[in-house]
Amino acid sequence: MNEQILKRFSECIFNYSGLQITTAQYSSLKLFLEKKAQENGQPTEDFCETICQNLEQETSQAVSSNLIIGDLAEEFAEQYKNDAIHKKNKKILHEIVNFITVNETYFFREEKQFDFLHNVVFPKYMGKKMNIWSAACSTGEEPLSLLTHSRSCNIESNVFATDIDQIVLQKFQRGQYTNNSFRKDGAKYHHLLTPYITKKDENFIFIDKNLIKSVKAVQFNLTSGKNPFPEVTEKMDLIFIRNVFIYFDVETRKKVLKFLSSMLKDDGILLFSISEIASIDDYVIPQDLIKINSQDVYYFRHKTVEELKNSVSIGSSCRILSTNSFHKSNSTENEADEKKSNSLMSASSRGNGNGNNTTQTISATAAAKEYLQKIRENNQEKEAKENQMSKKIDTTLQKEKSSLHTQMHSQLQTQNQEFQKELISVEQVFKNVCNHINNQDFSAAKQLTLQLNPEQKTFQFYIQGYIAYQQDEKTEAEKLFSAAEVMEKDFWPAYFYHGLVLKDVGKQDKAIFCFKKCCEILESKRNPLEYNFLLDSFNPSYIYSLCHKLQND
Repeated sequence: MNEQILKRFSECIFNYSGLQITTAQYSSLKLFLEKKAQENGQPTEDFCETICQNLEQETSQAVSSNLIIGDLAEEFAEQYKNDAIHKKNKKILHEIVNFITVNETYFFREEKQFDFLHNVVFPKYMGKKMNIWSAACSTGEEPLSLLTHSRSCNIESNVFATDIDQIVLQKFQRGQYTNNSFRKDGAKYHHLLTPYITKKDENFIFIDKNLIKSVKAVQFNLTSGKNPFPEVTEKMDLIFIRNVFIYFDVETRKKVLKFLSSMLKDDGILLFSISEIASIDDYVIPQDLIKINSQDVYYFRHKTVEELKNSVSIGSSCRILSTNSFHKSNSTENEADEKKSNSLMSASSRGNGNGNNTTQTISATAAAKEYLQKIRENNQEKEAKENQMSKKIDTTLQKEKSSLHTQMHSQLQTQNQEFQKELISVEQVFKNVCNHINNQDFSAAKQLTLQLNPEQKTFQFYIQGYIAYQQDEKTEAEKLFSAAEVMEKDFWPAYFYHGLVLKDVGKQDKAIFCFKKCCEILESKRNPLEYNFLLDSFNPSYIYSLCHKLQND
């Protein structure tokens, strides 16, 4: 089987489901398709062609069925549903989707998010009704976690669940789980499931079927844009959609996120995986959603009607949570020179003493005393002059030292200001680039990076890599982020995005190296905020914790 067939097959899967198959998955996909072809008694190429034709028919019918109205549409859908060949192909399609997607899940996954629900969200709904949707529920651990958790908080919750994969939904309905569904992460909430465990044996833990039936679960393709629960009159208060966007390209992400936003109530909350939300750029986020963080949990909240009315379009998709700041010394050293005046000891008046009825006499002793006094006065005067000269020299040296210090301080301040101006210039270019990305004018975005001067080559490579990342040009993005790392070994934003790209294309070992390197730099850097404007509203502390998590995923 050649790569051209795999490419066509991948395109058909994408058009049908929105799931993106990377070239890194081609080798394992090839083996899987060869196995399925053998099971169906067909040459691999013929089998793939049959599947592609069925996928194209499914995709075409999904579009055209919207144009058929009333009883005709229902009759057509019923005939199509009962077609035996269609059922067989549908089963194969489910197996393929199941193979492509990684249905890795467990109860109360990402415990921090459930802490957030427990402490921030659920208290607002105590004693009230709440609609919760697990939009990619897999084998059911997530919706069951949400149901038991919300119930424990005295919430009358209606939990809904969907997944594109029929096979995992069937497993959900069986309610049989292994110890792999109960892990250290989330263990603090496991006691909430205890009342609903009906049986345990060596292999399985069985969950009460009545609890499972409390969740309305249906097969659903998120890219269809249709409401999976048309009978539900109220929108969702909370939507979980985790570890799905890794399969979508930028445009599919934008489409699905707009649809999910339309399913949320005003003030409703949308939660992605902690490791996934960093790859959801502002370009794909609709205007009626706001990105917010609560400690280490980032989430989206749907704006209220009043907020939407008051919203002012700023023409930029790049929202900066906190602008770059620098460690600058605000203190100015002012050293005043103290001048100590030393008065010279002046000789006391040595006038002759006159007295009534006495004879004025000057004895030898008196003369000697006067002579000694003069010597003392001369020595004191000489010493005072020497002290004065010494102090004068000290004062001159101190002034020169102070002048040199002031000069050096001024030079450092000037350099700092120049560097700050340079970054402000880069920040403005990056903002303008994001504007063009928002308008899908990638050519203009690339052109803007040429405004950066040769000394800003590191930023140029990084921003060009960011543009390539937004275009889903992963190979080009990988090269450019790598180039930025070579230019500046401590440029941690490049390592972070480089790691995301490598993870997307299946180069897990290299991705782990990048995430580890990013953590090391952040640990050693005095001022990690200096590149904050490049991170799409995430702060460095979150990136640090995220890199740690991504190393272990």
